[in-house]
Amino acid sequence: RRVLAVGTAVAVCVVIPLFARDYNVASSPPARALTGERVGAAPDEEIGANGVPASLDRTAMYEELYSKLGYHKFLSLSHTVPLVKRNVNGFYRGKTVREATHVLDVGCSHGLAVKEMWKWGYCSRGIDLSPTAVKMAIEHRFAPVETKRRCGADEPFFKQGSAGAIPYPDRFFHAIVSADVLEHVPEGLVHQMVKEFTRVATQHLFFRIATQPEGEIIRHGMGGKANEGFVGRLRGTARQAETLHETVHGYDWWAVRFNSTGHWSCSQVWVKLFKSKEPSSDAASADVAGGMRAGADAMGRPASEIGIECRRI
Repeated sequence: RRVLAVGTAVAVCVVIPLFARDYNVASSPPARALTGERVGAAPDEEIGANGVPASLDRTAMYEELYSKLGYHKFLSLSHTVPLVKRNVNGFYRGKTVREATHVLDVGCSHGLAVKEMWKWGYCSRGIDLSPTAVKMAIEHRFAPVETKRRCGADEPFFKQGSAGAIPYPDRFFHAIVSADVLEHVPEGLVHQMVKEFTRVATQHLFFRIATQPEGEIIRHGMGGKANEGFVGRLRGTARQAETLHETVHGYDWWAVRFNSTGHWSCSQVWVKLFKSKEPSSDAASADVAGGMRAGADAMGRPASEIGIECRRI
C-alpha cells in the first residue's frame, strides 16, 4: 500500500506526511451485498455484476445511450473540467501538491477531465457505467509516460464501474470529483454510493449536481433539451426511462447523506440560478418549505445546479 504526501490548501504549498489513509473505514469490496438503507431494492434482491441490485443498475441504459444514441459524442465538451478549475485546483495548489494527489472522476464519460488533470499534475483516473464511454476514454486519452511512472501502472486509468461499487481498492484516492452525475444515480443507490465514496477517498469530495428535472430546466431556458431528447429516444428501445435525473434534491438533502456518516463535513460553495450563466458563491441554497425537493437561493429563486465540497473529518 502506497503512502503519499500532499500539501495543505493554502497559498504556500508545503508538503507534509499523509496519514489520512489510516482512517477507520470498514472495507467494502465492490461486489459486496448492500446493508442499511435499500430504498427501491428488495432486501433479498440479487447483486449483479456491477455490485448493485439489478433494479438499480443503469448500465444497460447508459450503454444504449453511448453506443447507439450518440450520448456525449462531442469529445471536446466536459462538465467536469470547469469544476476542477473552479474548486479542485483552488484547494490543491502547486505542482508538488498535485503530483502527490490521486483523484477519481466518477462518471468520467470520454475522459477529457481526467486528461486535463494529468496536465495539471494530478494522478487522475476515471470510471463510467458505460463500456463504450470507457472505450472512448481509453482510445482518445493517453496518459503521459511521466504520469504513468509517477502514478503507477498497476491500476488502469479508466475502468467500467458504478458509483455504488467503485472498482478500486480502499483509500486509493485522496479526492473524488463528479459533475452532473449524482442526480443520475437512482435514489435507492445513494446510500451505497456514499459508503463507496467513503471507502476509497481519504480527503475531499467535489460535486456539481443538477437540482431540477430535465423538463424544468428546459422550461426556465437553461438547456436540458439533450437529456430530454435522449429520454424520448430511449422510449423507442427496450431501455425505458422517464427521466435521466432520477434523484433531484437541493443541498440540504445531499449534505445529510454525507454528513450523517460521521466521516464528512460538507458545504455548498456555489449555486447556479435559473437564467444565470455563471455560478454564484454568494447564494445560499436550501430545501424550501412546502414540499419542494430542489434547491433555491436565500431569496427563494430556484437553482438549477449546486456545487458541494466535502472535507474528510
